[in-house]
Amino acid sequence: AMSVETTYACQPATTRGQCTHLGADSEGKRLIYTSGRNVIIRDIDDPFNCVVYRDHGANVTAAQFAPSGYYVCSGDARGNVRIWATNDDRTLKAEYQMLSGAVKDICWSPDNQRIVVVGEGKEQFGKAFIWDTGSSVGEISGHAKTLNSVAFRPARPFRVMTGGEDFMVNYFEGPPFKFKAQAKEHSNFVNCVRYSPDASYCVSVGSDKKIVFYEGKTGELPKTIENAHAGSIYACSWSPDSKKLLTSSADKSVKIWNVETKECEKTFKLGNSINEMQVGCIWAGQHLVALALNGDITILDEGNVDSPKAVISGHNRSIDCVATGSDGMFFTGDFNGEIHAWRNGQPSSKRVAGKGHSCVVDMKVSADELVSVGLDDVLRRTKISDSMSYGGAAVKLPGAPTGLAVADDAAIVSSANGLAVVKGDNVVFHYEDPAGVKFNCVAVDSSGKTVAAGSEKGAVVVFDLNGDGSLVIRHTLSLHAAGVCSIAVSTDGAFIASADNKSVFLWDAVDGQIKVKTWQGFHNSLIKSVDFAKDGKRIISASADESVIVWSVDEPDKVQKLSWTHAGGASGAKFLNDSHFVSVGSDACVKIR
Repeated sequence: AMSVETTYACQPATTRGQCTHLGADSEGKRLIYTSGRNVIIRDIDDPFNCVVYRDHGANVTAAQFAPSGYYVCSGDARGNVRIWATNDDRTLKAEYQMLSGAVKDICWSPDNQRIVVVGEGKEQFGKAFIWDTGSSVGEISGHAKTLNSVAFRPARPFRVMTGGEDFMVNYFEGPPFKFKAQAKEHSNFVNCVRYSPDASYCVSVGSDKKIVFYEGKTGELPKTIENAHAGSIYACSWSPDSKKLLTSSADKSVKIWNVETKECEKTFKLGNSINEMQVGCIWAGQHLVALALNGDITILDEGNVDSPKAVISGHNRSIDCVATGSDGMFFTGDFNGEIHAWRNGQPSSKRVAGKGHSCVVDMKVSADELVSVGLDDVLRRTKISDSMSYGGAAVKLPGAPTGLAVADDAAIVSSANGLAVVKGDNVVFHYEDPAGVKFNCVAVDSSGKTVAAGSEKGAVVVFDLNGDGSLVIRHTLSLHAAGVCSIAVSTDGAFIASADNKSVFLWDAVDGQIKVKTWQGFHNSLIKSVDFAKDGKRIISASADESVIVWSVDEPDKVQKLSWTHAGGASGAKFLNDSHFVSVGSDACVKIR
């Protein structure tokens, strides 16, 4: 019962001021994009139906389907290119080092035989090659700076067009491809070039707000639209019938253009904030897809500019913590300070609005509130509702928080300066270790009586929490050989689970005796989180070694290990109920099993 039931894939990685190239299969049913070291293939109508490819050794920066849909070519930040099958095994067909820097864009020939990759380099900014041998089919030359985009004419005679940060659009004839002409229409970065499906036109868009149309076979200039948007234009995509063009811009809008009249037919306004700049778009079959800087994927409704068909939200940065609430609801917090609210079974999250933490360290659910602490050294309380936004006072903490526990009206925060107990908007008690030892984590039982904290020196300190918020030491438990990095107390306060970089120990919270000390060596890196099931019979741990383990309290020899759960490391795992748990990690994905 440990197989993945639901994967909420990470959102596309975005960079301010740059285009994020989205891809789609020839049927227009599946999106392809990159995020961290992952390539994501995602069904547009059913976002749960997704594939996460994680075999690159560096951050993946571009990926595109072959026209057949059977293969994908993906390129990474080190200039490596991998060609792999979209079958269940995702068989690697070929791997080449093509550029000395990041691959920014990829295109296939319509016969699935040739690939052109462009991006960063020292002298060479592009390569054209045969997919299965890697042998060169010409030279992509004539540019002086990084290339942002490339397009392959989808009919014979084959042509290639490239656009770059030298403001140039170059035109190549072949194969073998040779430099033929250069267009100097743009006065700023060229962000995207794309051929029309019928091969009659190519188009380029840039940071100078221009759209330039070229004749497809000769590369000559028929028409420029000046000031097509109020900001940089990052991406463009053709309709399947080649009669319309979709463009996305830093002005937070997406437009549909009539190619024949060069007039704007429709404008979709998609927000006001910097995070809602539209950095990518694709016209995939019947779907019009736009991508915002914050990673939100919007499925537009061509018939209604004011109301999109769907918005798919989620994380595109490492998720650092997860908290579970009631009714299958849970919350995730990331490195960027974003918190998302999820309901198991719903395809998208809702972002908590307003200005929050700079980076979320930990969070817990307390009755109808989400309590969170961040690297801005404050504690925040947010009312749980369908459209959540940060409200109320931010409570200043005595030190940089490392962990959080909540029970009834009290929140206990661990930090380099000890433990702070917060009630309302005030720190009512501050415990400092006499030796100045830093606490890495803290936990409390549901009654709010038993508090356990883990120190950097390897001690587990158990406290009684009094009604006035004061803490009195009950036990100091020493067995860990390294600093305690995560801790949990069972709901009934009977047991404590503590973890370091290799071991999980189970303690009796009442008498301080060790119950299980054989759970050593199953993880081989920092254990980021431990959690008890509601019934106290199982414990789940998540580690930087990418694994999640479920331990049995009654049968300590019964250990269920899941390897390779999250690329780059699992950062949290929590029980949703007695049969399901949610895990999060550095790959920005959320998984329910």
